[in-house]
Amino acid sequence: MTRSFRIPLLIACIYALFGSLWVYVSDDILFKVTEDSIRLTRLATLKGLSYVAFTTFLLYYAVRVPLRKLFKVELELKSQKKELEMALARMAEEKAKTESIIAGIADGISIHDADYRIIYQNEALQNLLGNHVGKHCFQAYRGKTEVCGDCVLGDMFRDGKTRRIERTAIIGNKKFYLDNTVSPIRNAEGNIVAGLELIRDVTDRRNSDEKLRTTQEFLANLMELVPMPIYVTGTDGKLRMVNDAWEKFTGISREEAVASPIGRFFQNEVAQQFMRTEPATGDGTLPVTTEQFVNSGAGRQYFHTVKFPLHDSAGCVEAVGGILVDITERKRFEEQLVYQATHDYLTGLPNRNLLHERLDQALEFEYHNKGLLALLLLDLDNFKMINDTFGHPAGDLLLKDVADKLKHNLRQYDTFARLGGDEFVILIRDTERNLDIGRIAARILSMFDHPITLKGQEVFVTASIGIAMFPEDGESGELLLRNADAAMFHAKKKGKNNYQFFTEAINADVHERLAMETKLRRALEREEFSLHYQPRIEMSSGRISGMEALLRWQPDGGKLVSPAEFIPLLEETGLIVPVEEWVLRTACSQAKAWQDAGMQRLRLAVNISARHFSQENLPDKISQILFETGLEAESLEIELTESIIMKDVAESVRKLDALKRMGVTFSIDDFGTGYSSLSYLKRFPIDVLKIDRSFVDGIPHDSSDTTIATTVIAMAHNLNMSVVAEGVETMEQLAFLAENSCDEYQGFYFSKPLTAPDFARFLTTRKPVMRHAAT
Repeated sequence: MTRSFRIPLLIACIYALFGSLWVYVSDDILFKVTEDSIRLTRLATLKGLSYVAFTTFLLYYAVRVPLRKLFKVELELKSQKKELEMALARMAEEKAKTESIIAGIADGISIHDADYRIIYQNEALQNLLGNHVGKHCFQAYRGKTEVCGDCVLGDMFRDGKTRRIERTAIIGNKKFYLDNTVSPIRNAEGNIVAGLELIRDVTDRRNSDEKLRTTQEFLANLMELVPMPIYVTGTDGKLRMVNDAWEKFTGISREEAVASPIGRFFQNEVAQQFMRTEPATGDGTLPVTTEQFVNSGAGRQYFHTVKFPLHDSAGCVEAVGGILVDITERKRFEEQLVYQATHDYLTGLPNRNLLHERLDQALEFEYHNKGLLALLLLDLDNFKMINDTFGHPAGDLLLKDVADKLKHNLRQYDTFARLGGDEFVILIRDTERNLDIGRIAARILSMFDHPITLKGQEVFVTASIGIAMFPEDGESGELLLRNADAAMFHAKKKGKNNYQFFTEAINADVHERLAMETKLRRALEREEFSLHYQPRIEMSSGRISGMEALLRWQPDGGKLVSPAEFIPLLEETGLIVPVEEWVLRTACSQAKAWQDAGMQRLRLAVNISARHFSQENLPDKISQILFETGLEAESLEIELTESIIMKDVAESVRKLDALKRMGVTFSIDDFGTGYSSLSYLKRFPIDVLKIDRSFVDGIPHDSSDTTIATTVIAMAHNLNMSVVAEGVETMEQLAFLAENSCDEYQGFYFSKPLTAPDFARFLTTRKPVMRHAAT
């Protein structure tokens, strides 16, 4: 009998026993107290009320204690219910959180019972491998009918240890690589009731790893095949790897290089540069480019290094890579370019660029030290004639010879440079003592006392030197050069082969020369040029056989300028070409006009300069002028000097033959003053040789002049050429020339050069304009 039944039964029995005793005893007592019915009735009522009160009291106390316990229990139950509800709420919240966390996990989660059956899969796993709840894992993932031999779940169920393994799964003909971690799920007693499996899809990682491995193998092979040295250093500056090209370039084996600081293998300067650039590269910002060198058995090798950061998967700099590009050839080429930009290609001397740089440095030094500096400008005399006669290769040999002589006759710390052409500059510096610059200039000139052999022929070459002093003659390099050039030009005017110091008088002369050049440039357009004509006389008959057109210049408002003054300027400035074209056209037009007027047909001789003769289209120009003026080619004689036609023999023959086919006649002017070879001379279609006035002046008293004159006449006749003597001024000269069979002559003895109107009158009246022979 349960307690809940036993207690109420006991209470009921006690109540029945007490009630029965009360009824039985109370009635006997009442009858003994009174027999009055009314009183008995009242006592009976009182007895009933007493019983009710007593039983009520007994019932109160009988029920009070259980009810108190009941109420207490009720309160406890309500409290427990509330706690239970709160716990259930917390459990629901935790469950929601857990489900949310599980739902948010990208990895797959599954729970397996002890029979390997899948009892739970999260959404990520279902999306990855499909919903396989209720199936065995070996069936769902491996397509097998029984537990796999290497099943980690089985091992976990046996020993309760967490295990991790990477395995494959075939789902829908697709192969997955899965990273599996299995852990036990235990009950309150600690018994394993299920297995929790965390499944991570590493298929992409495995594929990436495979691609990375393939790429690494490819890059490793490529790194070995690349001809450029490549290296990788750690953030500590030690080499991690190098390729074969590195070993060949540095001569350092891979075994020796790896794990060693990269700066160890280079000179201190280069190593420091390496270490300076490592932190910059390690910042991971931009590649760092440097230029360095190593000294190897093959000499100094230059290389261009591109250093770049190598990042790990987290984006942090893990290492520094470097590629070395061999730029030795480029550097040598650059050095060669720098050398070529600062040195003369022919002589190896400093050129104008380096001269100005050293001159500025020297001036600054001497200025601060209150020292002296002399600038000597040397120019070879008659170099153009040598160049034209023997050709440019011979001229180059002469320039090299001069450069070598300067190197051996000057101090090592003096600067000597080739300014251009046949001009050389010497800088003499000495802050300790005042050197005798004149003595140095004289010693330089003495270098030219001995002849030089050009093409088997000994040739004497001289030079003229102009000297400008710092600071008296200028404090800038430009001014010193200009003043030295003026002094050099003055030395040439004084007969060449001497040196001259710059003076203010020379400066004035230079300004005068510049003013003349400026006027010359405008003379043609201002029609300041004119032509004079000097007759040429046939020796045997005394009749006029031709005329020579001679250029004259009379500036506006001024007097006639000597041709010896302005013609060299025309040649230097290049104005000679348009001026000579004007001379040729004007003379041809005048000759044609005289012929049309019925005057005697005379051969017109016109001088052509070297610059004009070098024009490629000269034959075409002359042909056009003859066509435009209407003068017959047979009436035109072109006068050339020996040096002009000897400059380029083949080209000269081509032009002369072209003009000869037109009918033009040729004469060699000033014959005997150049360096022509008879073996070459006979190759040209020359008609006339003109004996220079310098050989006619001494006739008949100077034996040398008479010998030269007779020799030229005899030689010309043997070559079927006629001879014209220039500068005949005396009867004695004329008699000697006639006696030795000279064909023609011209000079003041017969007539001076005449203006066109005077020459026309002379032809008409046959009255030559005479003057006494010059003394």
